[in-house]
Amino acid sequence: MFARAFPSILPALALVGAIVLCPESFAGVAHGALPAEHVDRAPPHAADDSQWYFIFMGQNLYPKLEDEELISRFFDAPMGAVTFGYRNVKTFGDTRDDSMMWAPQIGLGKDISDRWTVMFMVGYSAGRVRTKGTYLSVLLLPLHVDFEMTRGGVYAVLGADYYPFGMPERRVYSGLWNRLRAAKPVMGARVSWAYNTFDAKIKVGPYPFPNIINTKLSMGWSIQNFYPNIGVEIPTGKRSTIAFTGSYNFATDERQNLSGPAFNITWRYYLKHRPFGAGARE
Repeated sequence: MFARAFPSILPALALVGAIVLCPESFAGVAHGALPAEHVDRAPPHAADDSQWYFIFMGQNLYPKLEDEELISRFFDAPMGAVTFGYRNVKTFGDTRDDSMMWAPQIGLGKDISDRWTVMFMVGYSAGRVRTKGTYLSVLLLPLHVDFEMTRGGVYAVLGADYYPFGMPERRVYSGLWNRLRAAKPVMGARVSWAYNTFDAKIKVGPYPFPNIINTKLSMGWSIQNFYPNIGVEIPTGKRSTIAFTGSYNFATDERQNLSGPAFNITWRYYLKHRPFGAGARE
C-alpha cells in the first residue's frame, strides 16, 4: 500500500469533516446513554447499532527513501559544480520531512467480540514533486533545469485490532473530557498488497537551445507490507470513535525505501442495525 510517498493533507481534513457531520457525537446532552458496564461479551453498542462499521484511515508515512540519496550524489552535486546559485531539486524525502505523505484508506469492519474487531480497506494515492529553475552556468550561459517525479499506488488492506481492556463505550457524551476518560488502548496489525508506480522526467539544457539531457523513466511493481500498530481509541458519540496510533511498516521488498514508521488516524462510524426481514427500526 505504501506507494512511496503521497503529498496530501486531504485525509486529515476529511477525518475532521466526517466527525463534524455527526452532530449527535457532540451533542451536549446525557440522555440515551448506555450503562457503563455490560455483563456479556458482545461489543458495546447502542440498541439501534450493528456491529458493522464504516472505516476511514489516514496514514502519515515516514519511509526511509534511501535511494533518493542518489539524486543528491549524481544530479545535485554535478549541477552545483557547473552553475552559480543552484538549489537542490525537491524530492519526496522533502515531502516526508514536511509530514505531507498521506495514504488514505476506506472500507468496512466488524466487531466480533468486546475485544476483537476485523476490517478490510482499499485505497489509492498519488503525488508529484517538480523543480524548475534557470541558473547561470560556468560557460556564462543560462542553464534550464526541469526535474519531475511522480509516485502512485493502489492497495488493499486486511487488519485486526485487539482491545486489552475492552472497546470504548459508544454513547452520548457531554464534553471532551468525558470522551477522553472513556478512551481505551488498542493494538493490532495490518497486512497489505499494493501496486506501485514511479515516473520521472529530467530536462537540462542551455536556454533557449535544445536540451542536453532529456530523460524519461517509468516503472511499476507489486509489493506486500506488514505493520503492527498501537495507540488509543476515543469514543466520539453513539456511533463513532476515533483512534490515534503509531505503527512501523515492514516492506517485503525495497525495505531501504518503503519501510519506516507511520502515524495513523482512524475514524469508525457504526451502521444502523437492520435485522433481516424487519426493515428499519421505528
